[in-house]
Amino acid sequence: MVPAEGDIGTHASTSPDALLRALDAQIASVALARMPTPGGPAGDPGPAMETLSVQVEQLCTQRAVNTRELQAWMLEAEAAIRANDDERAREALVRYAEHLRLAQEADALLAEFRSLITEARHALSQPSGEP
Repeated sequence: MVPAEGDIGTHASTSPDALLRALDAQIASVALARMPTPGGPAGDPGPAMETLSVQVEQLCTQRAVNTRELQAWMLEAEAAIRANDDERAREALVRYAEHLRLAQEADALLAEFRSLITEARHALSQPSGEP
């Protein structure tokens, strides 16, 4: 096999420094595939954290809608009571209770998501060898 131009074999009669420089040049020219890391690049929480963050945002938006609905149905119930309209007041209070339940469920999910985010951040901040 005939050594190619710039091959290490062509530098056999040269100094060890020249041989090492040629070897370094060949090593530097090798393109290595980028190794993925568990959390991605530094500061990148990864797709799981991004998905969780989107879910938290959606839940916060839904919670805000439920809060507005709670207030609206409470005002409707108060107006119906002042107007002595028991049926309308009962319906408004039923709707109020539905939105209150949804708001409480959203609060519970938000607390769970916040806990998961805290755990994930803690896990991502630990070196890979530590538990």
